[in-house]
Amino acid sequence: MNKFEPIIRPMFCKKCFAEHHPVLGDVFAEHIKNVLRVLQLDYNPPMKHIGITPHLISDANEKLDLIELTTYCTINGCGVETKWNKEKENFTVHLQRPTIYTLPINDWKALQRYIDSDYSLLNS
Repeated sequence: MNKFEPIIRPMFCKKCFAEHHPVLGDVFAEHIKNVLRVLQLDYNPPMKHIGITPHLISDANEKLDLIELTTYCTINGCGVETKWNKEKENFTVHLQRPTIYTLPINDWKALQRYIDSDYSLLNS
């Protein structure tokens, strides 16, 4: 398998669904041009997006004919914790509470190529 580059994909998060995220004011991390940026949601997304949150896929390991993915929901307080660093005047993102998924290789390849043009927390 080739060197893995982390990606963000919208995925279902059981905890965020139960807590009705994402909503106006949520802080989340977004992976843009190889940089993990911290942003704040400045609008209320459609109800159909409740529980569907950006997930950082940080690692993918091949196991026989399957891929094991390590993912983190990027809503602050769920799969990541964001903290303001006063000295550097930027946010740090601490990964916590990973979720592991196992997919067939063909499903993983499709997920890598998949871009949901109807889903973005970056624009209203």
